[in-house]
Formats: sequence, C-alpha cells, structure tokens
Amino acid sequence: MDRRMSARATLVTGIAMLLLLIAAAAAHGARYDKGDHVLISGRVSGPDGAAITGVTVLLELSHTRFNWRKFRRTSTNTLRIPVTTTVDGQYLHDWRWDGYYNTFALAVGVPVKRGGKDDYEVLARAEITDQLKRGEPATVPLQVEAVSYLDWLRRFLDGRASGDEQRVYQDQGRPDRLDAEAADGSGESAWWYFEAGQVYRFEDGKLDQVEPFDPVKPVE
Repeated sequence: MDRRMSARATLVTGIAMLLLLIAAAAAHGARYDKGDHVLISGRVSGPDGAAITGVTVLLELSHTRFNWRKFRRTSTNTLRIPVTTTVDGQYLHDWRWDGYYNTFALAVGVPVKRGGKDDYEVLARAEITDQLKRGEPATVPLQVEAVSYLDWLRRFLDGRASGDEQRVYQDQGRPDRLDAEAADGSGESAWWYFEAGQVYRFEDGKLDQVEPFDPVKPVE
C-alpha cells in the first residue's frame, strides 16, 4: 500500500513539474515587450465571401493558469475589447502588449440583452494565441456561417420587431434558442429560455402562449 502511495505521489510530482516547465516556457515565449503595439486585422465575410459590415469583432484576452483544485487549466479575468467592421467588412485591433494575458481569441458578435444584462451574441470565433506569441502582426479572416440568423437578429434589434417581441426581449433577453419560420418574423416562432424553463410562442409577432418546462441549468 505504501509503495502504491509513494508511486502515486511521485507521478503527481512529476506531472506538476512538467506543467510548471510548460507554463514557464509559455510565459517566456512571447516576443512582444510590455507596451508594444500588437496589430490584429482581417475581414469578416459570409459563406459566399460577401463582406459583413457593422458587426463587432471582440479581442478576448484571458489569463490562463493551471487550477490545482480542478486539476485542469482555467481562464480568468477575461477582457473583451470591441471594434466595429467597416463597410467592406474590415476590422483592426491595435492593442498594447501586457504580459499578464496569455490566451487570446477573436469573436464576431452582435450586442444583445441577456437576462437583463448587456452581452454579445457570438456568431464566429477564432483562437489566435499561437499567432500572437510569435510576435508578428496577425491577419485573421473571420467567416460567419449563420447569415440568415444575423439578418433576423439585426431586424429585431433595429426595432422592427412587434410590441410583444420587444416586451419579452426586455424582460428575458435574447432567447437561448429560436425556432422561426421566416427571417422577417412572419408565421410561427418560438423563443426558448432553458434556464428559466419557459418557451414563448408567437404567431406573426403576437404572443400566443407561454409554456413551462423543467429548467435546464447551464453546464459549468
């Protein structure tokens, strides 16, 4: 029994040392110095290559470390920096390097309300940690697949939704799932809020009924 415990302790110690070495190598792998300009640019388009204008491109910065309690790497203190795409879908981030952050991503999003709070509906994402750690300007094209959904969301957020839709949105925020027959809001549609355990059903934009179901808690 003692031998097994000793072997297990040796294995855990070895893994810990290896993780520390990896973390140290990652910390010293960046080729930027504190305060250096980091340029990240690209173009946002749909599947057909057409430019998508007026969407937000978020530069997401996180501090990632090994969490010994959960025995896995976790990201904390995430910072989101937004810019808006131009008429030809271009975006540009000019960020000053800060050695505290070691995990980087780009996300294409649209500002929404969720649970009464400001948030973003993310439509595309790209990890760029390796590119930035090479110390070179990053050119990252981003593609949004769900263009029809984006069109519906914009129509809704631009105030072209019905009075009932606007009231539910202000109360509950953007639904977790949307089932709609048409992008222009006609026909039947259903807005699902999993954690609240409610689905709102509309007919041509008018609230028809609210159905309860067993709430679904988000996976942590």
